[in-house]
Amino acid sequence: MRSYLHNGALGDIIYSLPAVIAMGSGTYYTKEKFINIIGSLLEMQPYIDEVRNCTEKLPDGCVDFRGYRSFTRKEPLKHLVECHSEAIGVEVNYSDPWLFNIEPNNHIYSIVVGRSLRYHDKEDIDWGILKHYRHYACFVGFLEEYKAFINKIGFRIAYMHSTSGLTLASIIKRAELFIGNQSFAWSLAEAMKVPRVLEVYHKNPDTMPCGRDGYVYLDKSLIERYTNG
Repeated sequence: MRSYLHNGALGDIIYSLPAVIAMGSGTYYTKEKFINIIGSLLEMQPYIDEVRNCTEKLPDGCVDFRGYRSFTRKEPLKHLVECHSEAIGVEVNYSDPWLFNIEPNNHIYSIVVGRSLRYHDKEDIDWGILKHYRHYACFVGFLEEYKAFINKIGFRIAYMHSTSGLTLASIIKRAELFIGNQSFAWSLAEAMKVPRVLEVYHKNPDTMPCGRDGYVYLDKSLIERYTNG
């Protein structure tokens, strides 16, 4: 049975999973703080047998993803999925979904927004478009992220608190359209291939949407293509 080691950020763990699929199922080792957030989400995947603390003694031959960071600094810039796959020398498919078995939350919001406090773009997303759809939209993320977003756009949308990566994934899975920046929430939307719009951080665009229903712009026609707003 294979084993895998990753000690990076939550979104980067999600971007490592296509390489796990390519190599074969096994045990995934990571930090305890990450296990507490996304351990249950990872263990639901058919290609992960269990998730364990990386402070344990690692099996011989453990596939080490930690080298992916060196690929994030190379030119030309690569997608984070490619950084992981090249770090261990495998070819992957990330045009299709790679996060499975997520049951959609039964919330009522057709638009889900997730925007972290960094990796913002100044031009591509006109968030004011959402004002017409504010009663159909909700925000996911930390409370300080929500407050910053509301302060930016000048009107309120609902806030949905999520206590785990699995809860967050289920909220995004239910979305008719997800809108967000380069964040953990975006990695989940990209991995599940829900209809999604990325606010591109042009200084480091390393998570561009790949596959169908992925966009880097937002307008009324796009919103109405996917929602009943």
